[in-house]
Amino acid sequence: MERYDQHSGEVFKMFGFFPHSCPGDCLSAPNRKTLDVKFHFWAQSNLSPAPAMNIKPLLLLAALAAFISPLQGHAQNLQALYEEGRALYNAGHMEQAREKLRVVAARNPDHVPTRAMLAQIQQILGVDNTTLKNSYDKIIIEKIEFDNVALNEAIEAVRFYTRKATDQKITPNIILKSGDLGNRPVSINLSNVPLTEVLNYLAQLSGTKLTYDKNAAMFSEKPVP
Repeated sequence: MERYDQHSGEVFKMFGFFPHSCPGDCLSAPNRKTLDVKFHFWAQSNLSPAPAMNIKPLLLLAALAAFISPLQGHAQNLQALYEEGRALYNAGHMEQAREKLRVVAARNPDHVPTRAMLAQIQQILGVDNTTLKNSYDKIIIEKIEFDNVALNEAIEAVRFYTRKATDQKITPNIILKSGDLGNRPVSINLSNVPLTEVLNYLAQLSGTKLTYDKNAAMFSEKPVP
């Protein structure tokens, strides 16, 4: 039970007795009224139930987390793809680097490092004709091997193995833009690879540039950096 002390202005908890400082008229009628008001105020402020938690902010945070998490994963995957493309570029594997970086550029056209690297690759390889390249990419060479032969002889071997792989239906049109390039020695040993990969390896091993136009795959002198 609570009692109000008019001298101190405080509410006391009472357990069957009065505080020693309370005079005899502490619970007179006027003071009882004051006591009732004080006790009512204390009860309202101390015994009222706690307000219900507002769950709207929590729901909003949960929704934002569910939305942001896939975006973060997407950005990380795109960054990993860019790093792979850059590593291939630095290693000199321009065709493979271009494939990776094109995916990055398609998903994030404003990524300046990717655009700059693709421009450098185009300068090195030339404009890529995807129609012919895609058709050559579907031709799988089962086995091709030669050791220290001239590039022009290697190209003749590629034509032979391509006809074999396509039941004599396709002979690839491969051009050396300079006769001197044909004397460069190459060695290769590949199994179950696309024709495009065979040509890529020949270009890398001979230090030449491989490009495609509408009708042919062409080996030319690699530009000096």
